Amino acid sequence: MELGYKDHDGRTHEFDFAINLFTDLAALMLECSVNGSVSLGELLNDEKGNIVRITFTKEEKKP
Repeated sequence: MELGYKDHDGRTHEFDFAINLFTDLAALMLECSVNGSVSLGELLNDEKGNIVRITFTKEEKKP
């Protein structure tokens, strides 16, 4: 089953890429919220070891 929509020109656009993007971003945000950062080197088996940090204000971290 494909998830998508048809525009006014009859072309079909799929949502799977956008859903994967949001899922990945949510995982990065959660990991940064809990541990402060994410090592992309560990995720991608890359020796460069780039670090991603996503910060949140106190208001954004409220439960």
